[in-house]
Amino acid sequence: MKILATDFDGTFSTGGDSIPRNIQAVRQWQAAGNRFGIVTGRPYPMLRPELERYHIPADFLVCVNGASIHRPNGELLWSSALPEPLFQEILSLPEFEEMPVYLVANGQGMAICIREHTDPFWEKFWPEICNLGCLSPQGIRGLTGITQISTISANAQEAHAFAQKLTQQYRGQTASHVNRNYVDTTAAGSDKAQGLFRLAALEGWEPGWIHTMGDGCNDLPMLCAFSSAAPTRSEPQVLAAIPQTYDSVADYIHALL
Repeated sequence: MKILATDFDGTFSTGGDSIPRNIQAVRQWQAAGNRFGIVTGRPYPMLRPELERYHIPADFLVCVNGASIHRPNGELLWSSALPEPLFQEILSLPEFEEMPVYLVANGQGMAICIREHTDPFWEKFWPEICNLGCLSPQGIRGLTGITQISTISANAQEAHAFAQKLTQQYRGQTASHVNRNYVDTTAAGSDKAQGLFRLAALEGWEPGWIHTMGDGCNDLPMLCAFSSAAPTRSEPQVLAAIPQTYDSVADYIHALL
């Protein structure tokens, strides 16, 4: 048996008919006795609409950059939350006073704080995704069991700078994962590789059975930990680290079969 774990945005979903084509290949992969799952920075409530819309036949889900592991039906198998005092301290940083939009996730779902109406995507889709609502900063602070804080920077450069600040200020306490212009902050010890290692231990899989594919910097931990490939349109840092590239998940599956 082989296990394939892929990122979602920019890897499994790349626009056009990419999702239906990849699903067809996944069904061939599973028919051969293999397993397939999604490993994403998205919390489960943000991934669920895509799973339902396209009927993606995932066998497992690793969400919030490895900080939560779910069965396909959303059942939570494992999660790691930020310590409450640390969560409150991070939200007290000056950057959050100027942040137009940020989100948090816990075991019950997602909430969003919109201070300025500058992001058309979240303006339109937050009611579908954020089941805990659009809250004030005080409302966000009232939530508990936070597994991830997601911030949106103006560009990737600013995202990397903010992630570096968090890493330096909270070394050994948090992990910051950059994906394009987003920074996802989780408890230390959570990344996509560690999520897969924990899932493998739960399922009794050998790590050598696992293959991964991803396009973003937050995918690098799993790409470097397992046998991996990258989409041809990945971020430069990914292409520099992962020499094996394919145009799609479907192409990678066909190479592995």
